[in-house]
Amino acid sequence: MGIERLFEKIGINWEALKRPRVEAGSSRCPSPMERASAPSLDAMTDADLESLSSLEILYDQAVARRWLEDSEANFFRFLSTAAYCRREGNDPPALFAHMIRSGNFPATLADEDWAITALKQERSARARNHPWLTREPES
Repeated sequence: MGIERLFEKIGINWEALKRPRVEAGSSRCPSPMERASAPSLDAMTDADLESLSSLEILYDQAVARRWLEDSEANFFRFLSTAAYCRREGNDPPALFAHMIRSGNFPATLADEDWAITALKQERSARARNHPWLTREPES
C-alpha cells in the first residue's frame, strides 16, 4: 500500500491548528494545589494506580530514576503490575513501589487485559482530541 493511499482521506483543519483554545476560567499553569497533588513515586495513592494519566507520570519518574528502561513493553508491564497490586495488595501503592524497584512484574492475564483496555481507551480518546485532523467522508 502506498503512502498516498494511506493518507488520501485525511485532511487538516488549518483554522483549528492556528492556536490552542483556552476555555474560559482556565489557566495555563496548574495551581499550587494541583502541583502538590501530582502523582509521585515517593507518595503514591490508590487513586494513582487506577488512573492511566497518573501511571504515565509515575512511569516517567521510574524511567528517570533508572528503575526501568523506557520501552512500550516496560510501560505495559508497569500498567499490568499496577493492576496486580490493586487486586492483591493490602497496601497497593507500597506493594507497587516495591515491585517496580525490584523489577518484579507478576501480573496475570486479567491484569494485562486491564492494561490493554486502559491503553486502548486512552489512546482512542487522545486521537479524538485533535480538532485539526479531520477524516473526509468515504464515498
